[in-house]
Parts: sequence; C-alpha cells; structure tokens
Amino acid sequence: MEDYFSFLRAIQSKSQYKIFHIPLDISVRSVLLGHFDEYRDNYGHVHYFTKETALRILDDVGWLSGTRLLLHD
Repeated sequence: MEDYFSFLRAIQSKSQYKIFHIPLDISVRSVLLGHFDEYRDNYGHVHYFTKETALRILDDVGWLSGTRLLLHD
C-alpha cells in the first residue's frame, strides 16, 4: 500500500470496529543484518514499523482519540 494515510482516513467511517494487522519488522537485528530487502522480497512490505511508529500513525490520522485499543505483543 503506497499511501496508508489516505487509506486509514478513507475507512475511518466504514464500520464501528476495525482490526489492523501491522507487521512490526524493524528490530536492531534486522537493521544490522540488512534484512529489509529480504522482507520486501518475501512479504511485499514497502513500509516498516515499530509498535511506536504504528501507534503514532494511527494517532496522526485521528484514530486514537476516544478509541479503545487492544494490543497484542
């Protein structure tokens, strides 16, 4: 998905409940070993997130205001 900001804004009013599966591929190990090309080849990921950056993006598009989140680690 090239523009996840527009996608998140567009689906905001589509239903009361949403489930997001956001792959958290960034780790110190993956950065040091340079695994990003491998992830992209295997899974097609263009964007890489940590838990913090994923939550920040949801907040940036207005999803976290008044929202109850269930996070799975």
